Amino acid sequence: IVELRLSQTEGIDVDATNSRGETALHLACTYPYRPKLLQLLLQHGANIDATTPQNGKTALHTACCFGWTHVVQDLIRFGANVNAVDHRGATPLHNACRNDYGISSKRWPDIPFLLANHANINAVNHDGNTPLVVAAASDCGLEVLMELVRYNTFVNGSVHDHGIALEPIAEEPVVRASKRPKLE
Repeated sequence: IVELRLSQTEGIDVDATNSRGETALHLACTYPYRPKLLQLLLQHGANIDATTPQNGKTALHTACCFGWTHVVQDLIRFGANVNAVDHRGATPLHNACRNDYGISSKRWPDIPFLLANHANINAVNHDGNTPLVVAAASDCGLEVLMELVRYNTFVNGSVHDHGIALEPIAEEPVVRASKRPKLE
């Protein structure tokens, strides 16, 4: 239906937004993977890095929130900015490192792919937290923490007031994650 609509309508605005400021591309990233829809929108000129006025999230931020690995990979292949910053200073990597509602296992494959495509592992959000601090604080699991450490993240700090202040990462989530039995 989308393909037919795009091919028959002259001058359609693929970046038109709904009442929340989301484009069709943002919405396509909230549902299970539909590669044809993503490709159609991008082929018809959808702005891959369009942000929502409400929170400044790009389609890649959205895909990382939902853990749709194939969407994340395709957006990056099509040129999405892996270091885009939302209104809270979070990058897509920050979103992939959060453990909202216990879905970090879905996001796990996104993290190495983001890092391999030059996501800034030491990016700092407005709370002064790197993706590693976000991951540790959200009890995301040892695998995620070890992957971030493997990519040489700044382990013992967070950044405040535009300078580096050495502060230990909250140890309790890291300890809990390291003692958790590995799920098969």
